[in-house]
Amino acid sequence: MAVQRRLLSLFSAATAALALITIVVTGLARAQVATPEQPADAFRQIVPGLLARTIYTAESSGPHRVEIWDIVVGPGMKSEATTFPGGAVLEVRGGHGSITIDDKRQDLRLGSTLAVDDGHKFALENADKEAALSLRAVVISSPQR
Repeated sequence: MAVQRRLLSLFSAATAALALITIVVTGLARAQVATPEQPADAFRQIVPGLLARTIYTAESSGPHRVEIWDIVVGPGMKSEATTFPGGAVLEVRGGHGSITIDDKRQDLRLGSTLAVDDGHKFALENADKEAALSLRAVVISSPQR
């Protein structure tokens, strides 16, 4: 848990990108494999109003798993509350809206970054009636969960 908190505190959009480059360059990366049933770029519904797809999964030999997700909330939609399978660092890549984490609301706009701690419920709301709210998430979890 201490390692996870430390990683979350160190990650920002820039450090997440650097971490990804480092993992790929050192050969520790494993690309997600598409199947006919589930293409690698397919979004899945996490809860009503919230779609996500895994775009990268790091090979893990330690106690933590690192994935990068794209998250989308449709125009004018609000998702039901859910949790990540660990802690997550989020970056808003398009649109604007809000996130509610454990009953605390925070506005989101392009370029915003924030952390969602392991086990905390969150819901996303898209304030734009015409365009999607798009986020990138670096999800850090323990497979032993």
